[in-house]
Amino acid sequence: MAQITPDRVTLALFFSVVLIGGSNFVAVRFSNAELPPYWGAAIRFLPASALFGLAMALWRVPVPRGASLRGAALYGALNFGAGYALGYYGLVDTPAGTAAVLLATVPIFTLALVALHGQERFRVRGLVGALIALAGIGLVFREQLSANVPLLSLLAMLGNALVAAESGVIAKGMPRMHPIATNAIGMLVGGALLLLLSLLVGEQRNLPHAPETWAAVVVRNPAPKPLQLFHITQSPSGVLIVDTNPLNVIDRGQEWDDRYLEIRE
Repeated sequence: MAQITPDRVTLALFFSVVLIGGSNFVAVRFSNAELPPYWGAAIRFLPASALFGLAMALWRVPVPRGASLRGAALYGALNFGAGYALGYYGLVDTPAGTAAVLLATVPIFTLALVALHGQERFRVRGLVGALIALAGIGLVFREQLSANVPLLSLLAMLGNALVAAESGVIAKGMPRMHPIATNAIGMLVGGALLLLLSLLVGEQRNLPHAPETWAAVVVRNPAPKPLQLFHITQSPSGVLIVDTNPLNVIDRGQEWDDRYLEIRE
């Protein structure tokens, strides 16, 4: 059987997706540090939808109609609406590293969902791999619960993975359309749902002030100043306590020894 070797452009695009996707969790943590979760997600996707709409006009991409329009709207409601509502909520308390591990369960959910949708046959070998992966996820849950990460936040991240898998399966069964049109419609529907959710729960809707929050919202990658990665306090005895992880971006896994957190004169 002949092997197909991907070209350089395809490889570059693949590694770009991996890089952007991996940094997304850290960016959301920075966004959540200043903005309420649903509002922060809404102001990310609604302007992005407008940019995709502009791209549709520039490249004369046809507007989806009929089944294509309904499919793009459903995809957006699930992926950008429900999925990111769960993700932004979960990342309020879940460390970015743990969130990335939990989102790695997307292929496991996909394995079951494609069988339920009748798109692929169910395979026992895939089930065995899924059970092994689920055992690892159970260990992650136990460690994070012992580190005082709320169970609801962990379940929200797992729900995000489930919704991402379902939206991917739905996208596979949709009529073929231009990806720019799919994202323009999907982000518009998803962003509108996030905005509605923000209104329903009574979030404060202000624009970000910190430059790193703007960077997290606009380009999905934080741009913190070096000293903003530390939080320094002074104890009553005059000892400076330096917290090297104030936003819980790094998953410590356990409490650190105070000897490595203190700077003594």
